[in-house]
Amino acid sequence: MRIYRNAQEILDELYITEPEEIDLEVIAYHCGAQVQYAPLKGCAAHIIGVGDEAVITVDAHAREGRKRFSIGHELGHWMRDRGKALSCQRADMSKPWSPHGPEPLANGFAADLLMPASLFVPRADKRSVTFDAVDELAEMFRVSRSAAAKRLVELGSYDAMILHYGPDGRRRWFKGSRRVDRNLWPHEDLSHDTDAWDIINGRDGNGRSVTVDACDWINHRRAGDYRIKEHSVPYLDGALTLLWWQKADMVEDLVG
Repeated sequence: MRIYRNAQEILDELYITEPEEIDLEVIAYHCGAQVQYAPLKGCAAHIIGVGDEAVITVDAHAREGRKRFSIGHELGHWMRDRGKALSCQRADMSKPWSPHGPEPLANGFAADLLMPASLFVPRADKRSVTFDAVDELAEMFRVSRSAAAKRLVELGSYDAMILHYGPDGRRRWFKGSRRVDRNLWPHEDLSHDTDAWDIINGRDGNGRSVTVDACDWINHRRAGDYRIKEHSVPYLDGALTLLWWQKADMVEDLVG
């Protein structure tokens, strides 16, 4: 069976040109994997492969977007980690994708398969980095809100960042767009002046994108000179936040 170098090769071979054509069960079958659904405890999905054939089992109780991402994630393992029996936790699929480690790599493969840049970029072009835009993209590509949010930050038109803070107000993970990532760092502890803080403390927050002082979020001595957009929503047991540099002056001044 052919081993594909990336997800786009699979999509090209199957002549997939629209988001609604991304049928994960058909794609899995094309790659030698059968998808089945069953109640799972403690994991979102697992894969068992022998030779050129594999069985992917996905939690039957998960939402559609989670099921689809789980299949894509396990196909990522099938392409890269063949010969291993893998059981993937829900937390593995909640983290941002990156080129390091088997789980983030599998997440990256799933993102490229479900939301290929060739289809996602034109649909995300000039969209504001808010959960309103995210929800439209999530429906279009039939993925979860968090997956669409990460992809919008990665491939959207604006400098942006996605962050997850737990119920204790401590940062769990974050990911920035190309110019922002590893150049501007968010605080490890939430500021009490943020919508995210209100959300994790049981309040409603603004429910929309709001303009805030950049120093409430960004750990930089000059952050107080700038303003950014924050849109926070409840997520798992904490809050998920999109930060959006609608005006790029801070990024251009501090990052270059």
